[in-house]
Amino acid sequence: MSESVHWVPFESNPEVMNKFLWAIGVSEDYRIVDVMGLDEELLPFIDGPVLSLILLYPVNEHNESLTSLSSYLLFSLKTFLDSTRHLSHEERGRLLESNEEIANAHHIYAKEGQTSAPAADSEVDHHFVALVQRNGYLFVTDGRGSRALNFGKTSDETFLSDAARVCRQVMARDPNNLVFNVIALSGRS
Repeated sequence: MSESVHWVPFESNPEVMNKFLWAIGVSEDYRIVDVMGLDEELLPFIDGPVLSLILLYPVNEHNESLTSLSSYLLFSLKTFLDSTRHLSHEERGRLLESNEEIANAHHIYAKEGQTSAPAADSEVDHHFVALVQRNGYLFVTDGRGSRALNFGKTSDETFLSDAARVCRQVMARDPNNLVFNVIALSGRS
Protein backbone atom coordinates (compact mmCIF):
# COMPACT_ATOMS: atom_id res chain seq x y z
CA MET A 1 0.00 0.00 0.00
CA SER A 2 1.33 3.45 -0.90
CA GLU A 3 1.99 6.23 1.58
CA SER A 4 -0.96 8.52 2.24
CA VAL A 5 -0.96 11.87 0.43
CA HIS A 6 -1.45 14.97 2.58
CA TRP A 7 -2.98 18.19 1.25
CA VAL A 8 -2.66 21.60 2.90
CA PRO A 9 -5.97 22.38 4.64
CA PHE A 10 -8.07 25.17 3.11
CA GLU A 11 -9.29 28.02 5.23
CA SER A 12 -12.98 28.77 4.90
CA ASN A 13 -12.45 31.78 2.63
CA PRO A 14 -14.77 32.23 -0.37
CA GLU A 15 -12.27 34.37 -2.32
CA VAL A 16 -9.55 31.71 -2.08
CA MET A 17 -11.94 28.83 -2.72
CA ASN A 18 -13.32 30.54 -5.83
CA LYS A 19 -9.83 31.02 -7.25
CA PHE A 20 -9.15 27.34 -6.69
CA LEU A 21 -12.44 26.18 -8.25
CA TRP A 22 -12.00 28.38 -11.30
CA ALA A 23 -8.35 27.30 -11.68
CA ILE A 24 -9.36 23.64 -11.91
CA GLY A 25 -11.98 24.36 -14.54
CA VAL A 26 -15.23 24.98 -12.67
CA SER A 27 -17.31 27.54 -14.56
CA GLU A 28 -17.32 31.06 -13.14
CA ASP A 29 -21.12 30.73 -13.17
CA TYR A 30 -20.56 28.97 -9.82
CA ARG A 31 -19.05 30.61 -6.77
CA ILE A 32 -18.58 30.22 -3.04
CA VAL A 33 -20.30 32.90 -0.94
CA ASP A 34 -20.37 33.70 2.76
CA VAL A 35 -23.39 32.72 4.84
CA MET A 36 -23.97 35.40 7.44
CA GLY A 37 -26.39 33.37 9.53
CA LEU A 38 -28.59 30.29 9.56
CA ASP A 39 -31.72 31.91 10.98
CA GLU A 40 -34.65 31.61 8.57
CA GLU A 41 -34.91 35.39 8.16
CA LEU A 42 -31.23 35.60 7.05
CA LEU A 43 -31.31 32.83 4.44
CA PRO A 44 -32.89 34.95 1.67
CA PHE A 45 -29.83 37.24 1.79
CA ILE A 46 -27.53 34.48 0.51
CA ASP A 47 -26.62 35.20 -3.10
CA GLY A 48 -28.13 32.30 -4.99
CA PRO A 49 -29.50 29.99 -6.12
CA VAL A 50 -27.77 27.93 -3.43
CA LEU A 51 -26.64 24.53 -4.67
CA SER A 52 -24.84 23.42 -1.51
CA LEU A 53 -24.07 24.56 2.01
CA ILE A 54 -20.56 23.78 3.20
CA LEU A 55 -20.17 23.44 6.95
CA LEU A 56 -16.78 23.72 8.65
CA TYR A 57 -16.99 22.28 12.12
CA PRO A 58 -14.60 21.36 14.91
CA VAL A 59 -13.84 17.66 15.19
CA ASN A 60 -14.11 16.87 18.89
CA GLU A 61 -16.03 14.62 21.23
CA HIS A 62 -19.26 16.44 20.37
CA ASN A 63 -18.93 16.23 16.59
CA GLU A 64 -16.57 13.35 15.78
CA SER A 65 -19.26 11.80 13.62
CA LEU A 66 -22.47 13.11 12.17
CA THR A 67 -23.90 9.62 11.82
CA SER A 68 -25.92 9.86 15.00
CA LEU A 69 -27.94 12.63 13.34
CA SER A 70 -28.93 10.56 10.32
CA SER A 71 -29.23 7.18 8.66
CA TYR A 72 -26.67 5.94 6.13
CA LEU A 73 -27.26 5.81 2.39
CA LEU A 74 -24.76 4.43 -0.11
CA PHE A 75 -22.80 7.22 -1.74
CA SER A 76 -21.59 7.16 -5.33
CA LEU A 77 -19.25 9.75 -6.75
CA LYS A 78 -21.03 10.53 -10.00
CA THR A 79 -19.18 13.52 -11.35
CA PHE A 80 -15.48 12.85 -10.65
CA LEU A 81 -14.20 11.45 -13.96
CA ASP A 82 -16.06 9.31 -16.47
CA SER A 83 -13.02 7.09 -16.69
CA THR A 84 -13.26 6.17 -12.99
CA ARG A 85 -16.83 4.86 -12.99
CA HIS A 86 -15.59 1.27 -12.82
CA LEU A 87 -13.36 1.93 -9.78
CA SER A 88 -14.19 1.51 -6.11
CA HIS A 89 -14.63 4.58 -3.85
CA GLU A 90 -11.21 3.90 -2.37
CA GLU A 91 -9.61 3.71 -5.82
CA ARG A 92 -11.33 6.93 -6.89
CA GLY A 93 -10.14 8.65 -3.72
CA ARG A 94 -6.57 7.53 -4.35
CA LEU A 95 -6.83 8.76 -7.95
CA LEU A 96 -8.12 12.13 -6.79
CA GLU A 97 -5.47 12.60 -4.11
CA SER A 98 -2.72 11.69 -6.57
CA ASN A 99 -4.05 13.95 -9.36
CA GLU A 100 -1.13 16.37 -9.74
CA GLU A 101 -3.10 19.11 -11.51
CA ILE A 102 -5.76 19.31 -8.82
CA ALA A 103 -3.21 18.84 -5.99
CA ASN A 104 -0.97 21.62 -7.36
CA ALA A 105 -3.89 24.04 -7.69
CA HIS A 106 -5.07 23.10 -4.19
CA HIS A 107 -1.60 23.68 -2.75
CA ILE A 108 -1.29 27.11 -4.40
CA TYR A 109 -4.66 28.40 -3.25
CA ALA A 110 -4.62 26.82 0.22
CA LYS A 111 -1.69 29.12 1.04
CA GLU A 112 -3.54 32.28 -0.07
CA GLY A 113 -5.84 32.66 2.90
CA GLN A 114 -5.82 35.31 5.59
CA THR A 115 -4.18 32.95 8.08
CA SER A 116 -0.99 30.95 7.77
CA ALA A 117 -1.64 27.56 6.24
CA PRO A 118 -0.54 24.60 8.36
CA ALA A 119 1.82 22.00 6.95
CA ALA A 120 0.12 19.39 4.79
CA ASP A 121 0.82 16.66 7.35
CA SER A 122 -0.36 18.72 10.36
CA GLU A 123 -3.14 17.41 12.52
CA VAL A 124 -6.16 19.67 12.06
CA ASP A 125 -9.24 19.67 14.20
CA HIS A 126 -11.70 21.20 11.71
CA HIS A 127 -13.50 19.45 8.90
CA PHE A 128 -15.65 20.45 5.91
CA VAL A 129 -18.80 18.61 4.89
CA ALA A 130 -21.13 19.53 2.03
CA LEU A 131 -24.90 19.48 2.24
CA VAL A 132 -26.47 18.77 -1.14
CA GLN A 133 -29.79 17.84 -2.70
CA ARG A 134 -30.02 14.70 -4.82
CA ASN A 135 -33.22 13.12 -6.15
CA GLY A 136 -35.39 14.98 -3.66
CA TYR A 137 -33.27 14.11 -0.59
CA LEU A 138 -30.84 16.11 1.52
CA PHE A 139 -27.43 14.46 1.91
CA VAL A 140 -24.35 15.35 3.89
CA THR A 141 -21.24 14.24 2.02
CA ASP A 142 -18.26 13.61 4.22
CA GLY A 143 -14.88 12.64 2.75
CA ARG A 144 -14.02 10.77 5.95
CA GLY A 145 -16.75 8.23 5.32
CA SER A 146 -17.69 5.90 2.52
CA ARG A 147 -21.34 6.87 2.53
CA ALA A 148 -23.37 10.04 2.32
CA LEU A 149 -25.75 10.69 5.19
CA ASN A 150 -29.42 10.98 4.24
CA PHE A 151 -31.21 13.72 6.18
CA GLY A 152 -34.61 13.18 4.60
CA LYS A 153 -36.73 14.71 1.90
CA THR A 154 -36.12 18.17 0.51
CA SER A 155 -36.94 20.13 -2.65
CA ASP A 156 -35.60 23.03 -4.66
CA GLU A 157 -37.90 25.30 -2.66
CA THR A 158 -36.95 23.98 0.80
CA PHE A 159 -33.31 22.88 0.34
CA LEU A 160 -31.68 25.97 1.83
CA SER A 161 -33.95 25.96 4.87
CA ASP A 162 -33.56 22.19 5.34
CA ALA A 163 -29.77 22.35 5.00
CA ALA A 164 -29.59 25.28 7.45
CA ARG A 165 -31.61 23.20 9.94
CA VAL A 166 -29.06 20.36 9.72
CA CYS A 167 -26.20 22.84 10.24
CA ARG A 168 -27.99 24.21 13.31
CA GLN A 169 -28.36 20.63 14.65
CA VAL A 170 -24.62 20.02 14.29
CA MET A 171 -23.81 23.33 15.97
CA ALA A 172 -26.25 22.60 18.83
CA ARG A 173 -24.20 19.53 19.74
CA ASP A 174 -21.38 21.85 20.85
CA PRO A 175 -23.15 25.12 21.79
CA ASN A 176 -20.17 26.74 23.55
CA ASN A 177 -17.87 26.36 20.55
CA LEU A 178 -17.66 29.44 18.34
CA VAL A 179 -15.50 28.06 15.52
CA PHE A 180 -18.23 26.79 13.19
CA ASN A 181 -18.47 28.37 9.76
CA VAL A 182 -20.90 28.01 6.87
CA ILE A 183 -20.38 29.00 3.25
CA ALA A 184 -22.51 28.25 0.20
CA LEU A 185 -21.91 27.14 -3.36
CA SER A 186 -24.23 29.16 -5.52
CA GLY A 187 -24.95 29.53 -9.20
CA ARG A 188 -26.14 32.36 -11.35
CA SER A 189 -29.78 33.25 -10.89
